[in-house]
Amino acid sequence: MKKKRDKPGRPSNKELSKTGPKSLWKQTPALITKLETAFAIDCSVVEACAFADISQQTYYRWVKDNPELSERFDRLKHSPILRAKDSVFQALKGNPELAFKYLKSRLPKEFADTLQIESKSLHYHIVQLIQDINKKEPGKGDPEKTEGVSNDAKSEDNKPD
Repeated sequence: MKKKRDKPGRPSNKELSKTGPKSLWKQTPALITKLETAFAIDCSVVEACAFADISQQTYYRWVKDNPELSERFDRLKHSPILRAKDSVFQALKGNPELAFKYLKSRLPKEFADTLQIESKSLHYHIVQLIQDINKKEPGKGDPEKTEGVSNDAKSEDNKPD
């Protein structure tokens, strides 16, 4: 008859050599509670396993063998995010400035500051490009004058500010 281990957590190498790993790393309510506690405070799998004193391999075997346990841990991993969102929502009630910042981040198309840039420089460069193309194309008339206006007059009107 095998002797049960009194200490929770990972067994020593000496204990493993006598009994084998599976008999000592059974799911106990205490170990599951430790994992749940760790996930509820936003711990990673590595941190939760260290807190429960089990190996990551054991953790992954447990969640593979028990999909309900895996779902429970996944739900717990989201609880800190939900608490933070609730905290933000409660703070919005008495703070219009914070409420506006929240709206700007959640609905940027409607509430974010916008900057409209107008450039006469772009128009000037487009006109110059068209004039250069017209100079290179044969049969487009006199490249120096277009419709009775000299290039000097055109460039005066289209120079960037």
